[in-house]
Amino acid sequence: MTGTAKDNNGQPLTGASVMAVHTPSGKTYTTIAGKDGVFNILNMRPGGPYSLKITFYRFAAFYA
Repeated sequence: MTGTAKDNNGQPLTGASVMAVHTPSGKTYTTIAGKDGVFNILNMRPGGPYSLKITFYRFAAFYA
């Protein structure tokens, strides 16, 4: 999974914590967003669904 962590104003969240959870199994995958908020999680289980949680400083967003 590859993406970009951004705030509500579209600004990148460099250093944000990114967690993807494979909903059927509960398996979690984590990484830290790098430069410009870009993150990449390798070797994820194929298929889904996944839920994604991005946290940064005192900011948290949850997408399902």
